[in-house]
Amino acid sequence: MKNGVALVSDVPPFYPMVSLSATTASTALTVAQ
Repeated sequence: MKNGVALVSDVPPFYPMVSLSATTASTALTVAQ
């Protein structure tokens, strides 16, 4: 979480992509379980 926030602060333009990637990863993990 903290690392993610740091990345967002360092690279604001990439926030949408990071958010989308995090959502996709969370969904994949949920489906895997």
